[in-house]
Amino acid sequence: MAQGQNAALNVEAVRRSETRERLLETAERLFGTHGIDGVSLRQIRLEAGQLNSNAVQYHFGSKDDLIYAIMKARVRHMEAIRREMLEKAEREGRTSDQPTLLKIMCLPHLELKSADGRYPYARFMSEYLTRYRARNIQHPIEDRLETPILFKVVKLLRSTLFMLDREIALMRVTAATLIFLNALVQYDSGIAYEGHSLDLGIVADEAIVMAVAALNAPPSESLRSRYEKS
Repeated sequence: MAQGQNAALNVEAVRRSETRERLLETAERLFGTHGIDGVSLRQIRLEAGQLNSNAVQYHFGSKDDLIYAIMKARVRHMEAIRREMLEKAEREGRTSDQPTLLKIMCLPHLELKSADGRYPYARFMSEYLTRYRARNIQHPIEDRLETPILFKVVKLLRSTLFMLDREIALMRVTAATLIFLNALVQYDSGIAYEGHSLDLGIVADEAIVMAVAALNAPPSESLRSRYEKS
């Protein structure tokens, strides 16, 4: 009897886990395609094939909680990749090299492909960083215990911009991240150049080059003026 109950509980746990992941993947794709404000919890539920009208609330709570859950799940997946890349950079003495640090931060996004080979998380994160972050929906990076590697990489990148205020340095790191994400979104959209789609490796390499340039752009006149007065 006990074995039968345990088996039933295990089956139910697997079912809940599969439903949760299906809702996450559906929300991620819809948010990235239509915008976070353009998608309701009802749309997510129906698109995920869930009949229970409270399915999303049951698994995640509010819409904000769902947004955080998407980021937490994907960042957790990328942490293992970033850890390996960072350990390699440490062995090679490249922890102050901006291209290396940007690759550690950005290239793991290439592993977050959907079943059809697309990059919905890149679309979702572009939407979050440009439109939704200001609403105080925390990114998991705010919890150092949750994302220690990403936190460390961002801190190392900031240290290469020691001449800038913390806020300005973080703004540039965010801009560099968006350059990579938007390049991936363009690739995902199948944008063609002279009739041929660029190779993903070229797109990623070019995005890193542009991201480095964004980090090191000369300060604006207003910022230079402020520094001169201080």
